[in-house]
Amino acid sequence: QATKSAELIYSKKQTLISSLKKAGFDMATDLKKAIIFARVSTKRQEKEGLSLKKIQLPKAKDYAADNGITIVKEFVVGETGSDRKDRIKFDEMVEFLKKHKDVTEIISFRVDRITRNFRDAVAMDEMRQKYDKYIHCIDDHLVLHKDSPSRELTQWNLKVFMAQEYINRVVEDGNNTKYSKLERGELPWGSPYGYEHMTI
Repeated sequence: QATKSAELIYSKKQTLISSLKKAGFDMATDLKKAIIFARVSTKRQEKEGLSLKKIQLPKAKDYAADNGITIVKEFVVGETGSDRKDRIKFDEMVEFLKKHKDVTEIISFRVDRITRNFRDAVAMDEMRQKYDKYIHCIDDHLVLHKDSPSRELTQWNLKVFMAQEYINRVVEDGNNTKYSKLERGELPWGSPYGYEHMTI
């Protein structure tokens, strides 16, 4: 049954391609090309509405299919990624977009998935203005490009600010927890090498 379904899908796809070619549609140049950028920072995000496999990637692929966009590459940062790995993957995406002028679309689930700070926002702004890329934030119903109206740019800037504020708050809460434990005579981190951690 699965084989027959796959054959039927393939047949329909080939028929569609044939019809498009007869109509003068160039599959290599006429379809918009995109990358997907998906990211979770914590296990909690993975479980509470930002799952990579259940939410972000499927929605991005559905969005692309609904809008006639071909996905050429995915950049995914899981919750096990460190800040350094996160940065490497983001920079890898930026360099890929600079080298591939034909890839004009950047798809992300939300603004705060593709920008965690103002540095990310500056890089995305360069993609939009200098490299003529379109930034699609699905859940925010926002598509930015070099001629975006001020209303949409303001919406983007506010969401970037909120993402940065969230990161700052997480760092501050973490530091407060460490200081509180130190004041109580507790270790706020794991035991040094050669020692066993015990709760008294």
